[in-house]
Amino acid sequence: MTTHDNFLNPSPKNPSEQDTNLSSQSVTTPQVSAETPVYKVKQRGTLRRRLLMTVLPTTLIPLLVASAIGINITQRQAEEEKLIEIEQQAILSREMANKFLQDALDIKYQLEANPLVIEAIESGTEQVQSQGLLNKNIEQVEQQFASNKLLTPNQTLNNYLKAMTKTQDIAEVILTEENGFNIAYSSPSSDFVQSDEEWWQIGREKGQQVLGSTFDDSTETIVIETVSPLNNPNSDKVLGVAKVSVSTAGLEETLAASVGIKLSDSEALQIIDGQTGNILNTLTSQSSSQSEPIIGGEPVAEVAKIFTEAISAGNIEGAVSSLQEIKGISNVELQGSEKKADLPILTFRSQGRFFKIVSIPDTNFLATMSVEKAEIAKAGDKIAVIFASTSIVLALLATGVILLLARNLSRPLATLANKAQQVADGDLNVQAELQGTQETQTVANNFNNLVKQVNTLIKEQATVAEEHKQEKEKLEQEIYQLVDEVEGALDGDLTVRASLSSMEMSTVADLFNAIIDNLKDTAVQVKDSSTKVSSSLGENEQSIQQLAYQAIQEAEATRKTLGSVEQMSHSIEAVAANANQAATLAD
Repeated sequence: MTTHDNFLNPSPKNPSEQDTNLSSQSVTTPQVSAETPVYKVKQRGTLRRRLLMTVLPTTLIPLLVASAIGINITQRQAEEEKLIEIEQQAILSREMANKFLQDALDIKYQLEANPLVIEAIESGTEQVQSQGLLNKNIEQVEQQFASNKLLTPNQTLNNYLKAMTKTQDIAEVILTEENGFNIAYSSPSSDFVQSDEEWWQIGREKGQQVLGSTFDDSTETIVIETVSPLNNPNSDKVLGVAKVSVSTAGLEETLAASVGIKLSDSEALQIIDGQTGNILNTLTSQSSSQSEPIIGGEPVAEVAKIFTEAISAGNIEGAVSSLQEIKGISNVELQGSEKKADLPILTFRSQGRFFKIVSIPDTNFLATMSVEKAEIAKAGDKIAVIFASTSIVLALLATGVILLLARNLSRPLATLANKAQQVADGDLNVQAELQGTQETQTVANNFNNLVKQVNTLIKEQATVAEEHKQEKEKLEQEIYQLVDEVEGALDGDLTVRASLSSMEMSTVADLFNAIIDNLKDTAVQVKDSSTKVSSSLGENEQSIQQLAYQAIQEAEATRKTLGSVEQMSHSIEAVAANANQAATLAD
């Protein structure tokens, strides 16, 4: 007896049929390969990190390079500014010293304005002529006036000159008449006749001059000597010559009030007599002195001497090459006007110091400003530290801004990536927030639409799968019903009939019913033939043989009919196999 399982799970009769069924099944049923590649996300860092690694170097490297260049430029500018500063101080010292010496020369006008001085000089000239002193030799005249060294002692005039020295920082004043004999003085002179002295000859022939510096034994200080011719206020006739020696203490006060208060720790100002090498004044931020040695030693003293001689000779440019050959002197440069000998500025380095030297007009004096190289570098370092600190602050601000921008730019994408990961894990109920820039909001909106479409497709697929399942179950029920209806035919019951209620199985039912009808007709004919054979066995052998032959033919027909039944059975098995395939597809 055949069961339902035999029809629903038919097995092929031979291996070839099994291979054929398997091959057909592999063609009609899509299979998922076990070797399907699984793509993994490569770990290349987050967007925030990539932004920081890209934008930060792009911003900070140019900033650092610009800072380094700026610091270098700033240090150079600081050095230049410091050198310009000491140069300006040297020029200011030159101007103040020139003013001080000009004030000393202007004493001439004060003397000429005093009637007592003019009267004494004119009276002295008349006395020289009346006594015939010009006809005597200097030794005789010196012996004649050896007691007081004056033509005619004039205590009033001497007191006037002494008062001038006390009120105007004047060390000494000597008045002579036009022939060089002493008329008055602020302190006793060593000589009576001055006409053989160089200072008197210069004043008589060249007019007002700053002679230079000398050591005053009475005051034990270095003084600056000036000489001026004294003229008659009414006729401009030269009446005599005045020698005025001013104290360097007054010059020191003048320079200290204008330049000394501006000096830094290592800066120093010296007024040097380039001809004698005397140091008139030395000013530093801590003290001032008239007896300090020259800063820089012998090399600087030699530079001062050569520079003074070059100014006197009007060959300043030619002296630069010789200055460069002095041992211990380097980086010699000449600045200022080439046409005016009183304006050049000499720059050089010696013993770790920068020097700026300017000449004081119409004198052999030089104003020398110097500063230690370390202080210039220190000034550059201070500005460099400020510049570097500013650069660091800017770098930190830039880093903070970039971090903020990176976080604001990457946060929406990171959130969207997390939502995508949730969808990949099977949660289709997530929704991305629309935040960030317009682009990220557009991506988030498209992502939400995509999730909605996926949800719709999954629901549609679930509906289709359910429909396929129901169709499969219905087909199985109809097959079971058909098997139940035709099961009696296998046992010889030819009265069974397959119902035609199912549209899918109606063709199979019609075919089965037709086969049963043929079998029934054949069985009736066989029965009739058997009856006829039994009744006519006795009639004749020939008829029996004919009947036997007919019976054989009927049996052959019956065999063919049974073959058709067998084919129908195979068809039913094929239907069952197709039903299994439909079930597989539905799953």
